[in-house]
Amino acid sequence: MQVERQAIPNVVLLQTVVSTDVRGEFVKTFEFSILEPWIGRFNVQEEFFSISRKNVIRGMHFQAPPFSLNKIVYCALGSITNVLLDLRRGSPTFGKHLSFELNCTNRAILYIPAGIANGFVATGENNCVMYKTDSSYRRSHDQGIRWNSFGFNWTIDAKESILSDRDMLLPTFDSFESPFTMPSVNP
Repeated sequence: MQVERQAIPNVVLLQTVVSTDVRGEFVKTFEFSILEPWIGRFNVQEEFFSISRKNVIRGMHFQAPPFSLNKIVYCALGSITNVLLDLRRGSPTFGKHLSFELNCTNRAILYIPAGIANGFVATGENNCVMYKTDSSYRRSHDQGIRWNSFGFNWTIDAKESILSDRDMLLPTFDSFESPFTMPSVNP
């Protein structure tokens, strides 16, 4: 695995090594000893996945303190444009966003620290996105920012996008009072 820091502090992109033979592919998606120098401790508490058809937009989601969580995200099948938005007050990139192509060809993996809202648009026909988190899901602290309120170009016509009622009703970035602050010590 190759690990690369990104423009938003504490976000890292992992390039996997894919072993291919006549049977297909074998991909390692997690090795703590490689990640620890970059992200610190990460004790997997939950793992789950979402299935989305083309033009589905999910996000921008996060879990608020005191139950905030760090995530590891990758696309096991299909293709997505994954979008991150920095919500950490005091961060040099507060309010800035980044996007990444995650798909079953590049096999890239994102580490997303607490305080970063996460979302994606499904660009493939059938898409499976995998998540590992270091904290358990808490419905009471599950929050988000409206997908179209922070200046990201989703590259699809709004009429073609497929969103949940919940995601359509999330607060805008401008009206959101962030509970996150930038950690004083970075791993």
